[in-house]
Amino acid sequence: MKRLWILLALICSACTSAPKISSFFQEKNIITPPSEQEISVSTVSMLLPLTGKQEEIGKNMQNAALIALQKNKTSPVKLLFFDTKGTPEGAKEAYRWAEAQNSDMILGPVFSSELAALPTLGTGVLSYTSDSTLLNNRRASFAVLIADQIRQMVRYACENEQYRLAAIGPENKVGQIVMNAMDEAIKQCPGMSLTKYALYNEKEENMTPSVLKILPPMIDIKKKDLTPEEEEILATPIQERVEFDSLFVFEEGIRLSQLMAILAFYDVTPKAFPIYTLASVKSLKDSMLNNVLFTDLSTTSSTYFTRQYMQFFGQKPSRLAELAYDSVDWVAQQAENGSVHLIDLQNMDEFTGVNGLVRLNSDGTNNRAMRLVQKKGKSVIEIQPAPENFDVPEKQNDWLTMPTFQSDDLTLISPESSVESLDGSELSTPSVSPVQQHENQFPGQDKIVDAI
Repeated sequence: MKRLWILLALICSACTSAPKISSFFQEKNIITPPSEQEISVSTVSMLLPLTGKQEEIGKNMQNAALIALQKNKTSPVKLLFFDTKGTPEGAKEAYRWAEAQNSDMILGPVFSSELAALPTLGTGVLSYTSDSTLLNNRRASFAVLIADQIRQMVRYACENEQYRLAAIGPENKVGQIVMNAMDEAIKQCPGMSLTKYALYNEKEENMTPSVLKILPPMIDIKKKDLTPEEEEILATPIQERVEFDSLFVFEEGIRLSQLMAILAFYDVTPKAFPIYTLASVKSLKDSMLNNVLFTDLSTTSSTYFTRQYMQFFGQKPSRLAELAYDSVDWVAQQAENGSVHLIDLQNMDEFTGVNGLVRLNSDGTNNRAMRLVQKKGKSVIEIQPAPENFDVPEKQNDWLTMPTFQSDDLTLISPESSVESLDGSELSTPSVSPVQQHENQFPGQDKIVDAI
């Protein structure tokens, strides 16, 4: 009898010491987990604003991350969420907790002020901010960078023999980055130059004086006793008097609409001159923006994710949710092939996600395959498709590869509606320890448990 009890004790000891490999979602079927010799678990921490003013953004991204894990439910990756509260102090605290978990890699944070608060050394970070001044080989960005947008626009202008460019926008960090990116892109097209540009104070209410800086002298048609020179100017269409072939306007939202209205007053319209903007396709609802050209990410691979997100949450995913989904999908797939570290992703040629091709560079920047589209009424038409790969030589001039520029992106686009849990109830953040792993729940089975 004594020998029997000893045997039972040894069996139970072996059971409790067996590794438990899991993701956030789990089928109801019982699957015997592999041994540690067969597979190793990669720990990835995600820093998101799950509380505070930006919690809707954070929870949208968290929801997207969970859908990515469901897609890769056999992946040996353990994903932990930490709340940054949308502040530098919160991001710093969340990073410390992530480091304490011996994370192989960190996804996030979202905002540049949060990333700036993190140490420059330590675990590799793949953030969602587009402030390239903060990036290096240990702190990378998964966001859409202005460099790719500018490159696509300038290349299109070059291919259409629009060699004289003009630019107008705010005199701030984004404006300076745009101008630097344009300077680099223009070098790729022989004969192209930036002939006119105007930078205005971002707090300036009246942008008309800045617009006039890029336009030829204007004559008041109500003026009496016009000189012969003034009469000749009025008789000549503005298309023949301006010193540019296309115009780059790096504004968005209401300010973009105001600029377009001022330009239209002086007969500078997208029909008269190609006008490019860095604004998002989702923000171009104003009829004043008809025929404007802008870049957009490919959506050819988004069917699965969009369908899943709408099924669970009743709304279309935001751009940030798409980025969160792609990044988690990528690391989950990488975990299947071995360990997950930032350098592993940087050493890969490319990844195809919801938003098409993306490639991480060793300096922390990235390249994305962008397409060029044009607003037509309530819809958009594709003018130039996104490239199918990064290394196919271009047809024109010196566009041999997709160059890497140091640049920033524009502001984030907030989700349009509130987030609900998979069973329809509102999500809440319980008062628990700063880290909590999900208990392998399938969407709709019970509910998603938030982690701080």
